[in-house]
Amino acid sequence: MGLSRWSFLSSLSVVVVFGAMEYGQAAIDRKSEWITPKASEKNAGKDAVKPVAGVKPGKSVSIQQTMIALELPFENRIAALRAQGPQGYKNLRDIMFGRDSKIDSRWRATMALGRIGGRFSLPELERASKASVWELRSAALIAVSRIDRATASKWSRRLLQDKALLVRLTAVETLETVGDRTAIPELWAQLDSRQNFKGSRSLFIRRRIVEALTKLESPTATARFARLLEEEDPQIHRSAILALEKLTGQTMGKPSDPLSRRRALWQQWQSTQG
Repeated sequence: MGLSRWSFLSSLSVVVVFGAMEYGQAAIDRKSEWITPKASEKNAGKDAVKPVAGVKPGKSVSIQQTMIALELPFENRIAALRAQGPQGYKNLRDIMFGRDSKIDSRWRATMALGRIGGRFSLPELERASKASVWELRSAALIAVSRIDRATASKWSRRLLQDKALLVRLTAVETLETVGDRTAIPELWAQLDSRQNFKGSRSLFIRRRIVEALTKLESPTATARFARLLEEEDPQIHRSAILALEKLTGQTMGKPSDPLSRRRALWQQWQSTQG
């Protein structure tokens, strides 16, 4: 371990902040842990933990104590884990990569390690992004998006072709979150990838890809979105129409009109564009 990383571990804040709150469900935790880089910067001060007299940074902390801290609601969890100092950080690393750990614990450990470690946690997060367990690959992307946008983009572009659908979904959402316009060609390619179909049926990730492209694309892409109206999936039609409305500043028909009519009007509009 490099000297700078060891210094970081040795200087972790030492305070015990246990809240008398009920355990949150894993799904709620995962939703609350998805925070955009801008929101992370805005709330950075909330992570600061004031030292408490009498608490020594070198104290022994068991894996079980770290596991108990991981069950707390997220902000209380982070404060409690910071209080465990360098040994708590090492325990998080052991839980992340421990094959006997429950998957929810491994997810939470990955998110917590990224929050506490910041850039110092990148080696562990990169390892997690290549783990055999898809939940760790997904968690690593979410965690790194709060730390380093360029690294988040790099890993996301690699994981756009991951074998796990939900990892690919996380990659799409991360690229949208960090606003990586250089990934536009890869997103269009993934829209047509056979990975994102089940037989001839379009999977829901394709709708999210269109939504990400809506945010990232320029008005010159209207023809590409209009071509999506030729598909059979109504969800793709709806997302494509929203993209066309955003990029052109126009609406076709009334909001109360059936989707099929609005689709036909946009197709008629596109036919006049030459």
